[in-house]
Amino acid sequence: MKTRKRRGFTLVEILVASTCSVIAMGGALSLFVILTRLFSDGSLQMRIQSQARYGIEHIARHVRAAEFITVQANGDRMDITVPATNLRANISSSATAIPVDSVSFLPGSGIAYIGNESVGYRGSTAPGDAGHPSLLNCTRGYAGTTATAHDDDDVLIIKPTYYLNGGKIYVDNNGVLNTASDDVVISNTEKISGVSLFQYLPVGTSSYKTDRVQVAFRCFQDRDKDHVRDVNEPGVDFSVEFFTRNR
Repeated sequence: MKTRKRRGFTLVEILVASTCSVIAMGGALSLFVILTRLFSDGSLQMRIQSQARYGIEHIARHVRAAEFITVQANGDRMDITVPATNLRANISSSATAIPVDSVSFLPGSGIAYIGNESVGYRGSTAPGDAGHPSLLNCTRGYAGTTATAHDDDDVLIIKPTYYLNGGKIYVDNNGVLNTASDDVVISNTEKISGVSLFQYLPVGTSSYKTDRVQVAFRCFQDRDKDHVRDVNEPGVDFSVEFFTRNR
């Protein structure tokens, strides 16, 4: 009885199979790396956009309600005058609690303006029995102005200032720019080359029938925490326009 010889793989077959396996594994690994990078880039862009969104909405809210807007010549600073609320009762020149219609447009503390008087305040109450809040711990006649009596329904104004300093956009509500106490609205920011951070576009510069404010900046991932964008730190450019209220 004849026995059949067992035939194994030749060296060439093993080499071919090994080469095909290496190529297949390399392709799968490359695909994995590409997909991981795409996911990482997408996640990074989402984080940067989320970081910028808060500041954009903050600025938009003030611009859309603004009565006056002034932009510094270099475009790094924007001063806004906003009618924020109305007095809810007559107040004397010595009152340290000021009833108002609403505090939704007011920062937690800062300076408010009623007529020619500046009023510093530190906090507010929730709506009381009459359904309206009050500003508390008020310093009347702030910054050298004269404390005077005011009437029910007088307009209370705020004057926020947005400005760029050290890779951050701040908002000042106290009348004196101070990065130690002012609120940061957008971190890790730089100007886009050749474009102003803030630009006021009055009627006549386009076909639009109302004034606009353009805000343009680059928001980046600050990997080394130095608040300056390096060449290896990815960034996303933003350019948005807001319409001011009709005046």
